[in-house]
Amino acid sequence: MRLQMKGICIPFVCMILVTCIKCEHNMTKRSSWKTRDDSSKMVKVINRLVRKEMLEHIPSEMESIRATYETSSNQCSDKIKKAVEDCKQCVKKEQELQHNPCVFLLNLVMEVGKWLYKSLIEPYVEAGKLVIDIAGKLKDTLGDLGKDSVQFLNDLGKFSEKLGNDLLKGGGEVIQNSVVALKNVGEDLVRLGDDVAKGVGKGVEDITKGIGNSLDNLRKETGNLIHGIDDVTKDIGKGVQHVATQVFKPVHNVMSSVSRTVGGWFGKRDLNRMRRICSMNCNICDKLDDKKHSKKQIVTNICGTEMNALKERIDKVNKNLKALFDILHASSLPNGLSIIKSVRYDRDSEDDDEAYTENYVTYEMNGKRKEIKSTSVFDRWDLIKYGKSIGNQIMSIIRKQDFAIV
Repeated sequence: MRLQMKGICIPFVCMILVTCIKCEHNMTKRSSWKTRDDSSKMVKVINRLVRKEMLEHIPSEMESIRATYETSSNQCSDKIKKAVEDCKQCVKKEQELQHNPCVFLLNLVMEVGKWLYKSLIEPYVEAGKLVIDIAGKLKDTLGDLGKDSVQFLNDLGKFSEKLGNDLLKGGGEVIQNSVVALKNVGEDLVRLGDDVAKGVGKGVEDITKGIGNSLDNLRKETGNLIHGIDDVTKDIGKGVQHVATQVFKPVHNVMSSVSRTVGGWFGKRDLNRMRRICSMNCNICDKLDDKKHSKKQIVTNICGTEMNALKERIDKVNKNLKALFDILHASSLPNGLSIIKSVRYDRDSEDDDEAYTENYVTYEMNGKRKEIKSTSVFDRWDLIKYGKSIGNQIMSIIRKQDFAIV
């Protein structure tokens, strides 16, 4: 009996031993993971490199949406002008045929045209505010950018100049004084980039010291603009309003006297009936009628569904890029919160001298944390390459949400 029991126990004991060995092996494998948080010097370096990479993307992202919007908004603006002109000619014809005061309808359509025209300019104004905001905070971010400040400043400066030109094309000479400051800021940024390039060429380690005077002068200028940004925006708004009024002038002729007194002749029902009669044979006027359609629907009627979606997206991207820049800028301040919270890597995945293929990064933006599997090898001897890769990876993630921090 004892022998039989022994025969049973021996395999059972062996099985337990094997299980324990496997368990111990798995525990050893799990413990091969190492985590460095944002208190470590290494993560602090990675954080700065990630910020730098993300900052470098902002001017090109702004230029990308500007170029996309420019073509579509110009085409839409031309379509609006044509629609209003076609309506004008049709209404005049109806006026002559029916002897009804159809001009009042045309003047209402003109008001709709002015609103649409101003609406198309708004994204340019918001982008201009973002440029000025960035320019006013350059001193705190140039330390991150280092020698790459040259490209950043040139890209941002050229974008600012193009933006000024876009506004001038939209408003002509009327708003030239309002947006010339935007072009000047662009020129100053390019000039500042040239100064940085000279400093780098001379081996200046601290970029901000090498160009201190130029940067301070720029900051004073943009600081004034930022302080009065609402006034600048209002000035541009007034200019656009004036231009819109010139483009969509109310009809002032013999018929307009009828338009001014029509309210005294007819009641509200009669006016609505006349409105229907006047637009019955003018399909284009019907598309512009804000009594029948919302302003959003009118944009769709004239420019297609894509224009509303594009404008909403541009507005969203402008807002999100500003929020992104504010986060990056705040992180660069002495007591700023680190974006990169930790780096986790598997020491068993080492394929070279302290280079690990299996690694994860946790980042935090706007109070929201996310862990991502790095697409790059974590090489402790080449943190520049690693930081650049992580910065690109994070930008790629938030770009898919139009830079919303989700």
